[in-house]
Amino acid sequence: MNTSPIAQRPLISVPQAAALLGISVTAAYRWLERGELPGAVHVGGRWWVRRRVLEAWLDGENHHAEDRAA
Repeated sequence: MNTSPIAQRPLISVPQAAALLGISVTAAYRWLERGELPGAVHVGGRWWVRRRVLEAWLDGENHHAEDRAA
């Protein structure tokens, strides 16, 4: 079981999402701008990512991450 602080949060920052995706923060913001970052939500003037949505996407579509990061 993963007990890291990130694993316990329902929302994570865009840089944290980038780390989980294995892409740069710049690429993560590009995905966000294009509407391609799974689980992205705008809350309190900041962008956040729903951790469970991102993890579910990674479980089902991880093979696309390298294609989109290029």
